[in-house]
Parts: sequence; C-alpha cells; structure tokens
Amino acid sequence: MKNIRLMFVLALATILAACSESVSKQVSSEKIVTVEVSRVEERQYQAEHRMVARVEAVEDVDLYAQVQGYLIRRHFNEGDEVEAGQLLFEIDDRLFVANVDAAEAELAEARAEFTVRELNKQRGAGLLIQGGISQAEMDTLNAYQLNAEARVERLIAKKQHAKLQLSFTRIKAPFSGRISDSKVALGQLVNPSTTLLANLVSISPVNVSFRVSELERERLNLDSGSRVDKNSNNKNNHVQNIAGDWVTWLELPSGKRCKNPGAISYIDNRIDVATGTLQVKATFANQKKKLLPGQYVDVVLMQAALSHRAVPLHAIQKDSAGDYLLIVDSDFSVSRRDVVLGSILKSGVSKGMVWVVVEQGLRAGEYVISRGLQHVKAGSLVRIDRHGNEEVAKKTIEQATGGA
Repeated sequence: MKNIRLMFVLALATILAACSESVSKQVSSEKIVTVEVSRVEERQYQAEHRMVARVEAVEDVDLYAQVQGYLIRRHFNEGDEVEAGQLLFEIDDRLFVANVDAAEAELAEARAEFTVRELNKQRGAGLLIQGGISQAEMDTLNAYQLNAEARVERLIAKKQHAKLQLSFTRIKAPFSGRISDSKVALGQLVNPSTTLLANLVSISPVNVSFRVSELERERLNLDSGSRVDKNSNNKNNHVQNIAGDWVTWLELPSGKRCKNPGAISYIDNRIDVATGTLQVKATFANQKKKLLPGQYVDVVLMQAALSHRAVPLHAIQKDSAGDYLLIVDSDFSVSRRDVVLGSILKSGVSKGMVWVVVEQGLRAGEYVISRGLQHVKAGSLVRIDRHGNEEVAKKTIEQATGGA
C-alpha cells in the first residue's frame, strides 16, 4: 500500500513539473513582443493657423445728391474703376447759376452803398471839427457805415453759399475705386440726402475681416502693440502689423495663395459676448484687384520656421487622459509618455509615413513604437524588428552583445 502511494506521489510531481515548464515557456514567449520603432526627429516646422474671412473695402460710400434738381448727365460706365475727383453725375445747374449771378449783383450793390457811407463818414468827420454837425449826427454816420460794411460781409457769405450749391450739381468721386450701376435715370428729379445715385468702393488696398476665439487669441498672442511687418516682400509697409511675428497670407477659394503677404491692421477692443470671439482685420495691397468686397477667402497666419520634435502620426495613441506615445527604453521595456500635439507637417511625408509635431513630452533621439502597438502596453518587454529600422537594429545588436 505504501509503495502504491509513493508511486502516485512521484507521478503527480512529474506531471506538475512538466506543466510548470510548459507554462513558464508560454509566459516567457508572451513577455517579449516584436515591434517596429521610429526615432523622434527634429524637423523644421512653420506654425500655421487658418481662418475663414471676408473681404471688405477700406472705403465704402453711398453717393447722394446734396441739392435738388434734374439729372442731366452721367460720366462713367457702370462697374468702371474711377479716379478720385473724377466727375460722375451732373444735375441741371441753371437755377444755381442764376442764384450765383443774383448774389454777385446784390454784393456789387452793397459795396456801392458802403462806398457812399464811407465817404459820408469822412465828410462828417471834417464838419464835426468845424462845428457844422453835432456828435449825435456823426454817430449816425458811423452807424450807417458799419451797417453797410456788415451788409457787404453778409452778401459775400451769400455768394459763397450760392457757389457751393452750384458745385453740388457736379458729383465727383471722393476716392479712387470701383463704382456700381447707376441707381437713377437721366432726367430723373433727385432730392438731397434721399436719392441714392450709386455706390463706390475702394479696391486697393482692401481689408479682410475674420474672427478668432478667446483661446486662439491667446495662442496667437494677439496684442495691441504696433510693429511694421518685417517681410521685405510686403507691399503694405505703410500698414502697421500688430500680430507680433505672425505673417499674414491670403488664399482664394481655388486654393491659390496671393503673392504678397498682408499685415494685421486692426484688433477689436472687446470680445463679442454673444459669440465669444474677437474681430480682427488684415490689410492686403490687392494690386491686381482680384479681391472684391464681400468675397470669402481664407486667411493663413504663419510664423517663421522653427525646429520641432516630430513623430509618425500612426504612433499616436489616445484615451480618456489624452494623447500619448509608447516609448522603448534602453532596457527594452515599454513606458507611456503623455504628449501635447501640434500640427501635421505638410512636408512631413517620409518613407510612406505622415509626421506630426509634438510640442511637449518628448526628447529628440528617443524611440517610439510605430508598429505592433496593439500587442504591448506600459511595462511590456519588446524585441525590435530590424526590418526597415537599420539604425535601431544596429543599436539593438550592440546593446545585446555589450558593444562587442
């Protein structure tokens, strides 16, 4: 009986030992996972912020008549570009010419009367010395002379007013720009301040208006300081750039970018409480006059190119805590690294991979897992796949052999 029990114990021990060895081998094989890695690289990156904007005219005015009369001439083609001071409309001026002539006649009469009053005053002064007239009579002569002088001044003003009214019969362009269609027909009676004649907008330069959120304002560091845009190609050097080191570009709906950059020229003095946004305007030369008021475009704010750390986009992992990467340490263990991402590099396609900027959380030269992510987690041990990672494979061999 004792022999049977002993044999049973020995058999059980043998089975347990075999199972333990099998499990140990399985665990050992599961601990090490083969992965591919990519090295954290320093790449040139130009920060870019894109916003939808609308073109606005720097000057935009509705043209109205300032006097009443019949429209007799139009001196432009509808939709034409006109120059500052160019004659646009003429109103029948015959009544106003007559008013100027009448004012001139009244002024001539008043001046003749003033001459007589002045002579009478001089004669009275001589008679007063001789005792020919009293002081009261002399005071009357002085009053007549002053009254005649005042009448002359009043009629001079009346003549100037008549000439001003006459000048209003010729409506001229207050600035250079593009004029709309005519809102009135020839022969139509126009009234001051109520009859719209046409609309005129300036088209070179133009403003481009857009809105930024409070977060974007802080990120772009928009302030109220004044700096001239330092880009030597900028044709708007007279415009103050108040967006720091950001250079402002403009893209048309077709995707074509304007040749010359503009400058941030206006930042509103308060946040719109309804939208939580801030109005910003940029000024562009628009030398080829392709931009028209009301047109929608894209404004692109760009900084000077700086060196930033970058990794392949597909290496980025995300969970409830945010973006993170899996780093391979020198002992081939995996650790988690939380990161703050920037923009995707437009010129960052390399070896079939798209690269993304990492603003915080990495050091240049570190290695991140880019393939095999689904099989590892923080604390795992990994084996580096040498295929396609010659530099890493060489380093792996050196570490494994102690540099021999």
